[in-house]
Amino acid sequence: MSTITHTRSEWLPRVALVATLAAVLAGCGGGGSGGGGGGYGGGQPTREPDGTADPGATTVLVEEASGASLLTDADGRTLYVSEQEQGEALCIGAECTAVWIPLTVPEGGTPTGPADLAGTLGTLVAQDGRAQVTLDDRPLYTFALDTSGGETTGEGVTDTFDGVTFTWHAATVDGTRLEPGTSDDGGSGY
Repeated sequence: MSTITHTRSEWLPRVALVATLAAVLAGCGGGGSGGGGGGYGGGQPTREPDGTADPGATTVLVEEASGASLLTDADGRTLYVSEQEQGEALCIGAECTAVWIPLTVPEGGTPTGPADLAGTLGTLVAQDGRAQVTLDDRPLYTFALDTSGGETTGEGVTDTFDGVTFTWHAATVDGTRLEPGTSDDGGSGY
């Protein structure tokens, strides 16, 4: 398995571009009582602008992609865990959470997922006070450079934020890792 290591100067322009595009697209979305648009599958958005899952939506879903049963958020974006986090979130600074976006539920909310999920969903209180969704006590994140459902450009990425080096893996239904060479890098160059 190859390890990808990047400096902040390499990824920061890409994250800024993704953030800018997201802001532009959000401004183009529908509004009002008939509202449409948003999300990867069309229809109503399933995550609030702050990244919190819609309280009425299933929090974690499954999508077949990259030769595995990947866990996704309700918008179809692949969910990731880091090897370094167990029982607490270490990706807490603004730079880290701009790249690795925490999956959260409203305060007091309970994450929901598929019946065939091998692990247990839960929450932990993130540094900013939000309830971050966990899988077997490992915080779940989406990756800013995955631009559509089923992409796994964050698989195997190693990066460092605030003195902590992280290695990221796509979360799967059965807890296995993607086979080398199966991730969809989408040409991101991250």
